[in-house]
Amino acid sequence: SGTMAAEQLPAQDQRYGITQPISLAQPTARELQLSARLEELLRAHNLYESEEEAAKRVQVLGRLNSLAREFVRRASMEGGMAGEGGGAAGGGGAAPP
Repeated sequence: SGTMAAEQLPAQDQRYGITQPISLAQPTARELQLSARLEELLRAHNLYESEEEAAKRVQVLGRLNSLAREFVRRASMEGGMAGEGGGAAGGGGAAPP
């Protein structure tokens, strides 16, 4: 049926993104109903992302992230941030997979 069952909802203490959630309240019955209807419409109009499309999007975004980090690192090094400062520019560390 494409609906999201209550047991599939994220746990209260689970967080996504970098900002705090607007609300920690569980969805109302009406919100669940509207979400299910939205999912139905997205699928009916072929606008729902497949697993393959989602994987490709994650791959592309990871590559863009790597390119952006490398650009910032190089620009920092060329701008005089030699040593650890330039090497760590752009977020340092390895890019996510």
